[in-house]
Amino acid sequence: VDFKTYVPNKWGETRLEVLRRSAQADDATLWILRLFLRHKYVQAILLAESIQDRISHLSNPKEKHTWNHTLTQSERACWLETVKIFAGVDVQEAIKALEQTAKNLEVLRKEDYHTPVFPELPEKLDERGFKEHPAYPRILMDLTITYTNLGYGYVSIGQYNKATIAYNQANKVARELLPGRFALQSQTAQLLNNLSRSLVETGQKRSIRICEDALELRKEVGDWLPIALSYNTLALIRNDLEQVYGALEASATALAISRYVEDSRVTGLSLLQVGEALRRLPVSHLN
Repeated sequence: VDFKTYVPNKWGETRLEVLRRSAQADDATLWILRLFLRHKYVQAILLAESIQDRISHLSNPKEKHTWNHTLTQSERACWLETVKIFAGVDVQEAIKALEQTAKNLEVLRKEDYHTPVFPELPEKLDERGFKEHPAYPRILMDLTITYTNLGYGYVSIGQYNKATIAYNQANKVARELLPGRFALQSQTAQLLNNLSRSLVETGQKRSIRICEDALELRKEVGDWLPIALSYNTLALIRNDLEQVYGALEASATALAISRYVEDSRVTGLSLLQVGEALRRLPVSHLN
């Protein structure tokens, strides 16, 4: 197929030109994510700010439209604000930004691709919804991730009820995606693991069952480090519920796995739970 002979939009662009520009925008978001996963939070924030500055100076309206599309903006914002939460930088503002990101994605999710979604904004008059659009699963995945990260933000400031609501929203959206996807399974496990952590803070014992569900999902995926994290979360929950023998077993398992994969962070987290379980052990004997 000769892409250059096809004119897909009012600007007279070819499919190849549109695809190239979209790929560049996606790549920018992925670099923010890569730096976040490498715990290079300052670099991730600086990169995101630099990208936004470059976008503001673009003279080509076609390029600016792509980079400022709500979907593209939301994906960048999701990871930038998540980085800020993990880095402890303007956490309250980052949470507010994530809340707005979720609202924007919900609009794209609920309207079909014939319906203008932000008619009140002149710069977004051409934007349509994604319902029944081939990219609809992408919207669902973005929403699942955004709600999950928002839940983590609430947990970081002690708002466990809001965190529970956010994780439940993430779970609800994730169920719309096709079952059996590797990425979805991993994401579902993460949100269930985080949900269990917020539930125990509100005194709900079903947090153990939810955490064990997350653990089983992670075992199916087979990645050792997330499995260790689930065992550590299970230990934390059992410690909070004074189930010290169960906490000791789960934390010891997490410790063994983290040492096997040589991850110092999870090893440290596991040792904290081992120590907490041992500290509480004499109290359980008295009972």
